[in-house]
Amino acid sequence: MNNTLINRDRLVRTFIDLAGISSPSFSEDRVFDYLSENLRQLGLSVTLQEYGQGKNLVAVLPATDPSFPPIMLSAHADTVGPCNDITIETDGVTIRSDGTTVLGGDDKTAIAEIIETLCVLIEEDLPHGRIEILVTSGEEVGLVGAKNLDMGLLSARHCLVLDAGGEVGTVVIGAPHQVSFEVDVRGKKAHAGIEPEKGINAIVVAAGIIQRFPVGRLDPRSVANYGWISGGGASNIVPDQITLRGEIRSHDAALLESHITRLREAAAAAGNDSGATVSVTITPEYSAFSISENDPLVAMVREACSQTGLPCTSVTGGGGSDANVLAAQGISCVNLACGMRMVHTNEEYVLVDDLVKAASLVTAIVSDKVRLLGNSLPPG
Repeated sequence: MNNTLINRDRLVRTFIDLAGISSPSFSEDRVFDYLSENLRQLGLSVTLQEYGQGKNLVAVLPATDPSFPPIMLSAHADTVGPCNDITIETDGVTIRSDGTTVLGGDDKTAIAEIIETLCVLIEEDLPHGRIEILVTSGEEVGLVGAKNLDMGLLSARHCLVLDAGGEVGTVVIGAPHQVSFEVDVRGKKAHAGIEPEKGINAIVVAAGIIQRFPVGRLDPRSVANYGWISGGGASNIVPDQITLRGEIRSHDAALLESHITRLREAAAAAGNDSGATVSVTITPEYSAFSISENDPLVAMVREACSQTGLPCTSVTGGGGSDANVLAAQGISCVNLACGMRMVHTNEEYVLVDDLVKAASLVTAIVSDKVRLLGNSLPPG
């Protein structure tokens, strides 16, 4: 497998077509329409699974060689904002927006690369096993599509999630647990100018919690953040209610629990000192995933990188992806870099060479190196 099999112009057109479609979370229908039409034309069966506020797409390309184990390729259809009225600019080397919106390379680079991989497999009559395509919705707002996925639509037990930044050839082999938290502080109103001593200032109580539980890097494997605060009303009223929201992430479940305990203790202490009522609500978002450097799936990617002339770098990431949710369902996952750069900003861009490299890598994996997964699974 080499880069010459990739149709560079077609790949760029596909990416630009996809990037030009506005698809904020739970408004991805136009992307799914585009995919449904194109994948069916390639001979794949397509299922759209509706789950409430969104839907997921599952498509299947039947095996041409039953000795290949099934494999799943996963991406997500939604992007962060601003993503309306996207104007795309390219000089043939770099693709970017005009700076007023995101580009949407997260994660439409992945979708374009998956489509190109399928085109090459079919055009070149390359042998492959059953290939399952999963495109989720609502990934950017909490991996919602993956959490609502009907696992009965899929049979592959190994998955390449294409949703990582960094140089193509980067393989994310671990990502942390994450919980969200909400701290509700209930103080007591009073007139700030006449009788402030009769009030309990919820903002001051919240500041005490932040002092007791500082965020940032908590330890080498854990981080936390306060990301949202709301409450108060007027400068002449002692505020009686404040809400703090944030998150804690850790690669270690025991450390995560210890930090949650520290947050609860900080909230309780601030409440006891002030007379305020303080409650903490913890919402689990996703579990960590981790895969060994020696796992056959990682070895498969490493071999394919070597074949396509790419350096292969294994990293442990700090962000979650659909890989976290799929791994919790017993699917062996890695998350591959697919060429996105400066994502979640209006300065986001993609190098055309990176699109080609990533498509070449995925094609090499599914048409050859997937055999390295061994014979532990039933044929596709």
